[in-house]
Amino acid sequence: MKTVDEIYPSDIRRTVGPAGTIKRLFSNRDYFAGRGYEMRIFVPQTTEQGTIIGEMSSLPAVATSVKQKSGWRDNFKAKKHTLVESNRFTSAWAYHCAQKAQTKYIDEYIALGRTPDIIVFHDFYSCYLYQERRKETKAKLAMFIHGPGDDDNQFSQRRPKLVGTKDQEKTKEALLKAFEYADEVVWISQNGKRIFLGNHPQYAAKTSTVVNGINDMAPVEVAPSTNHKYRMVTTGTVCKRKGQYIIVEAMHRMNPEVLKETHLTVMGIGADYGMLTEKAKEYGLQDNITFLGNVPNVEVHQHLCAENIFVLMSSNEGLPISVIEAMRAGLPVISTKVDGIPEQVDERNGILIDPDVDQLVDVLNKLPEYDWDALGKGSRKRFEHEYTFERMLRDYADMFDKLVK
Repeated sequence: MKTVDEIYPSDIRRTVGPAGTIKRLFSNRDYFAGRGYEMRIFVPQTTEQGTIIGEMSSLPAVATSVKQKSGWRDNFKAKKHTLVESNRFTSAWAYHCAQKAQTKYIDEYIALGRTPDIIVFHDFYSCYLYQERRKETKAKLAMFIHGPGDDDNQFSQRRPKLVGTKDQEKTKEALLKAFEYADEVVWISQNGKRIFLGNHPQYAAKTSTVVNGINDMAPVEVAPSTNHKYRMVTTGTVCKRKGQYIIVEAMHRMNPEVLKETHLTVMGIGADYGMLTEKAKEYGLQDNITFLGNVPNVEVHQHLCAENIFVLMSSNEGLPISVIEAMRAGLPVISTKVDGIPEQVDERNGILIDPDVDQLVDVLNKLPEYDWDALGKGSRKRFEHEYTFERMLRDYADMFDKLVK
């Protein structure tokens, strides 16, 4: 039996794609045992001594969503994030704090004295830190990249005030070293792998793809969220990169007659949350847009099933779990032709445009012209054939086989 340590140096309770993947891996450790791999997962945990990295022994408790009461908290968190990222100095401070925390977690993991056969890192910086501080290890190192394939690795999107600074330069240096240190660089989309190998063809022999997948849930019959004919929904961190502002702006400019039949539900919080809630009021869209704030993962599927069109206007992605969740719920998808999204959406299950307000206005004004039911069935069919977690598990274990052969 080979031993595998999975390192996830972020809050496992967050409603982001990688955290969901880690939880699904934890729940399926028996599958890996059957393939000859004993898997242990290490995540930050709160103790009396503070937050330390330790072995995950159970799934985190699921918080109950209280949307009406938690709205002010969502707004406060969003405004705090916006304030921190509003200038170079506070943004740099936040970034350095995050790096310091990661360094602490990796040092704590090293201090455990673990000697696994394989270590899997779910971010490049942890892989870089481990090799820099551990220097020598017999373990094979696999590094998942959950973003797009370019060397910027979403830095400019997440830290716009630090573009062109030494922090960006040092981050890219760490990324390039991590590519060198890893025994296997693992991408979640074919597009990410293609772009990466275009820039770094020397790593072709140690590059693989494990496309995202999620547990199946059949679409459920639930009451529609509103009486509108076109019930759109978007999920994810509410920020510029995810493009919710494009949807709000497009709804403001769309044909009033079609708008009367259109509603948007927004699930998630983030830097743009407060601004967009105010913008919706300014545009008089209170009856057309509902902001739910942070929705626990266990509730997302039911909310999706209450809608009939999914929309995501991201300008930068890896292979978004949110689109896979929409496909699982049988929703047609309106999204952008960036990064890995065209692997998920084509003429069989949706519409692809640029992350552009004018293009989205054109699509929304033509909502009555599309066969959304047929596109939704196409989404569900594609999910069943391409994006189940059973398929991802097989690919994941195959990646282990490649490392230890």
